[in-house]
Amino acid sequence: MSFFLDQLLEHLPHTHVRGESRCVVNGMTREARSVAPGWVYVSVPEAVEPNPYAAVRAAERGAAAVICGPGVVTPRRVPCVRVADARVAYAHGASALHRHPANALKLIGVRGASSFAVAWFLRELLAGCGRVTGLFSTRGSEVGDRFLPQPTEELDSQEFFAQLGALEKLRGQIAVIELTARLDLTRTLTPVPWFGTVAAPADGSYLCDDLYRVIEVKAGPDQSRVILSSPTGRLVANPRIAGERNLRAFVTAARALLRWGLKPSELSAASDRLSAAPGNCEPLAAGQPFSVWIDGADSMNELAQTLHEARAMSRGRVVVVTGGGARHSPVEWSGLVRSAAEAADVIWITGNDPGTLDAAAIGTEFAAQLRMARGGEANVEADRSRAISQAIHCARTGDVVVIAGKGHRRTQAIDGAVIPFEDRLVAQFALAERGYAGGTS
Repeated sequence: MSFFLDQLLEHLPHTHVRGESRCVVNGMTREARSVAPGWVYVSVPEAVEPNPYAAVRAAERGAAAVICGPGVVTPRRVPCVRVADARVAYAHGASALHRHPANALKLIGVRGASSFAVAWFLRELLAGCGRVTGLFSTRGSEVGDRFLPQPTEELDSQEFFAQLGALEKLRGQIAVIELTARLDLTRTLTPVPWFGTVAAPADGSYLCDDLYRVIEVKAGPDQSRVILSSPTGRLVANPRIAGERNLRAFVTAARALLRWGLKPSELSAASDRLSAAPGNCEPLAAGQPFSVWIDGADSMNELAQTLHEARAMSRGRVVVVTGGGARHSPVEWSGLVRSAAEAADVIWITGNDPGTLDAAAIGTEFAAQLRMARGGEANVEADRSRAISQAIHCARTGDVVVIAGKGHRRTQAIDGAVIPFEDRLVAQFALAERGYAGGTS
């Protein structure tokens, strides 16, 4: 991946170069403490403010050159490249060092309130149609078998283009990128040539589209049904997804792919193999006569939305496991419990990531003053594993059990330690204890 500095400069919007430009460049970073011999240090504004001499320290660590904006203190003994905007230069430079992998891929951006679900369904459908596809989202990046838990908005340009480069080496064709308000386009995505963008629905509708009309939609607690018309035929899908929100996100993704030329028949086949977005009313199916959803709702409004979906899907009761964590205030804990009491028939109050909090004492305090809107019961169980198990063991035919608060997250902070913990695995074990182990969605 080595370049000469003057080769790198061909890709940067630079204004002035001081010193020898034929030095070898082995890498690039915006962290002075990460500089290795032969690397270029880029002095971005957020690094200059706390340490105006960061560029000098980078040179002492062996930096081959320094790229910086106006007013930065630079060392005399290494080449210095002045640019108008160091963030933009960093993005262009990282792209060049990784041989511009975005140029070999089709990049799809997704915006909107349900952007993660739409991005997930785009990736799943494309993969089901045989396209090697990467996903860059607020929940991490997935390229082949590689998973990077860092959200896309926190990746710096070097990491982002390294991931795109890895996707290209896997003969990847498409990258789906969830775009959020926190994603700094000038820092990471400036040189990216977009293939297209998708707007996730925010108004609760399926949006009118004369060419790709919704013929039928039916949301279910474990599986849904969609029929879309298109100029090239009908898409008939029975995806294993739950609830209206997921169904709207699926329709948005399917329409976009139909518009971009995928065949209804191949999308129909891919839909039947599609997996639900992790932690978004994610159904677990092990042959049980009731539904189990894993959901990440950890605020009052999010939980109220999820339980509204569950109530609409349920043929019996709504059973919910909920509770706050160390980062939740007493008001937020109370909001979660009240949302559950208003919409559910049975609730288990437990800790999410309680840290050093006494979840049992907090839960008991709220339960004592709780009035269940539907005359059901409220239970307190500080141990989250036991709370999930008890909720599943009490479920009856037609019920919807919502395990809320952690969703896709795979750890739990408790008693000063962070331990492996997945709601999905705990729920699967509880289902197996009841004799339901016929596979999961």
